[in-house]
Amino acid sequence: MSLDQSAGGRRGLRALAVLAVVTVIAVIAAGIAINNRIERTAATATGGGLVFPQLGAQLDQVAKITVASGGKTYEITRSTTDEWINGGLHGYPARFDRVRDLLTGLATLSRYEAKTARVDRFKRLNVDDPKLGAGSTGITLADEGGSVLADLIVGKTRAGLIGAGRDGVYIRLRDEDRAWLAEGSLGLERDPADWSDRTAMNIAREDIATVTLTQAEGSSITVARAEEGAADLELVPAREGRKLKSRSTLNGIGSALETVTFDDVRPAAEADLPDPPASLATFTTFDGLIITLRAGEPDEDGRTLVRFAAEPAADASDETKQQAAEIEQRFAPWAYVLGKFRSDKLRLTEDDLLEPVEAAESDDGSAASN
Repeated sequence: MSLDQSAGGRRGLRALAVLAVVTVIAVIAAGIAINNRIERTAATATGGGLVFPQLGAQLDQVAKITVASGGKTYEITRSTTDEWINGGLHGYPARFDRVRDLLTGLATLSRYEAKTARVDRFKRLNVDDPKLGAGSTGITLADEGGSVLADLIVGKTRAGLIGAGRDGVYIRLRDEDRAWLAEGSLGLERDPADWSDRTAMNIAREDIATVTLTQAEGSSITVARAEEGAADLELVPAREGRKLKSRSTLNGIGSALETVTFDDVRPAAEADLPDPPASLATFTTFDGLIITLRAGEPDEDGRTLVRFAAEPAADASDETKQQAAEIEQRFAPWAYVLGKFRSDKLRLTEDDLLEPVEAAESDDGSAASN
């Protein structure tokens, strides 16, 4: 059983300090490579050197990343507990590796070739004003006091733009009127949700012992695995005179918690879920972990707002009790929007799973059951 809890992992100032040292080493190596490249390309109009020469030594001072893209602006900020918070996703934890990749990418980014200074051509490279809803992305790094450490507009990017194994990106500094082709890779995420771990839950289907689905009108079904290791789930109790429409649909209920990714997330206090919920799903694992999903009505795209809860069964081990507590602590503050594929599994009823056993004519004309 696995639970991906990488979202917004704790990273302290010591981690950023180590990152800064490593980056300084990378900057020195990059500087050597840049000097060699400049000598080889003397005929090319270049400014040479790093775009932000001081940034490698300032990485532990970065407290806020402001992203402007698609006409929207949001912030990724470092909290007082040194976690990174995704302001573009209602304060959901941000992934440290995404922050790290951007910061180290900016610290080692180097000028390769000067490009146009004509404002009317900036749009071709996606380095025009991000506030206009263009394809460009504005990035600003600031320290806790608000002092700007780096400020630029990031445009088109492509692996191998400069040459084999040499990535390039078009940029423009806010205080400059010229675009540049820069060498480096930023790992920049434009969609706010991509700064966070979008995996909400991940419990393998084979770990699921039973699932009960209850709908608002009162109908309820329970499916169960006969024993641990059994390939199939079965509807319990069995229904007389009815047969399965699809074995895969029934077994798919058991995979409803497997690699669950969300489309959006919001604070639980802002989640307007009906009581009782439109759908209530209760999953119990063979280890005695009980996961409950309370779901609202689907929207026009079939997406559903849900809340997760966890508790241990009465006879669960101490390890399972600890796991339940950790899941509850992680998910209690949030409500998640799940896509149609996942949401549909929560709304299955007996009629979705079963159909009548039709009478068939035997060879002598008498009715026989399939």
